Amino acid sequence: MTVKRALVNYYKRLKDCSSSYKLDAELLVSYVLKRDRKWLFLNWDFELTKSDMEKIDQLVGLRRKGIPIAYLTGRKEFYKYCFYVNSHVLIPRPETETLLELVFDFRKALKKDAAGKNLFVDVGLGSGCVLISLIKELSFKGNDFLGIEKSQKALTVAQANLEKFKLDYVLGTSKLGESNLILIKSSLLNDLIDFDFKDYGNLYLVINLPYVSRVEYKNLDKEVLCEPKEALVASNQGLALIIKAIDQILEIKNRNSNLKLVAFFEIGIKHKPLLKNYLIGKKGNGKFKFSFKRDLSLRDRFLILDLFW
Repeated sequence: MTVKRALVNYYKRLKDCSSSYKLDAELLVSYVLKRDRKWLFLNWDFELTKSDMEKIDQLVGLRRKGIPIAYLTGRKEFYKYCFYVNSHVLIPRPETETLLELVFDFRKALKKDAAGKNLFVDVGLGSGCVLISLIKELSFKGNDFLGIEKSQKALTVAQANLEKFKLDYVLGTSKLGESNLILIKSSLLNDLIDFDFKDYGNLYLVINLPYVSRVEYKNLDKEVLCEPKEALVASNQGLALIIKAIDQILEIKNRNSNLKLVAFFEIGIKHKPLLKNYLIGKKGNGKFKFSFKRDLSLRDRFLILDLFW
């Protein structure tokens, strides 16, 4: 069967189960053939082997069951780069690209960094796509990077991506301050509360924690339900972990008064009023500013907690 006939066939098989059925079919065929999508359209008459067809048929069958394309191919584009993913990590999303842009925009607006190095921390490392994108865009010049992840399986995926991008790293908080790229298996900011930040002038926290409520989880699309539940769901209307992280950030600032600190959170679309009230109530715990930013669909999806004073 030629590429053209195969695509027409797979378009039909996927049309009733995916709104992106054409793209899905093209991605699966190009994945099995180890070619890019452009090649498919330039080689309509290329003959697929029986083995190729069997592999594509199997993948199409899984796609019809709702398995995300990224898990079937083991890769996902994020920002400017392509990352390895599997079912142990969330699939990188466009909203998180906007979160990265907020970090870059904040830095551009600064006249200059404070004295001392910058430490960029990715809390909820997952596949490592945020951490690696930060490194690729900012470089190691004057910057150290730290990834925090509580799931060993997710940490293994992040390590695979770091190796893919040829980035050397070390494991463990005992190395913090001794290497410019550290991974920690931990929860939230637990390992940073007692850390002495004397060598750092600026701390940038990029935080993407579970924020889906248990009620919301029941109504998620079938594809999203294929992703790890523990990386999606939090108690207290989805806010439990975000609130705990906020409290830890305020504690870190109180213990390191000279440290300039800013945190960028991805949040749920219903969270702005709840977080606004919570933060107003925390004003007595120290001086800080906060603001909410919208995603490309004009929904309040990001919180910036600014202790850059």
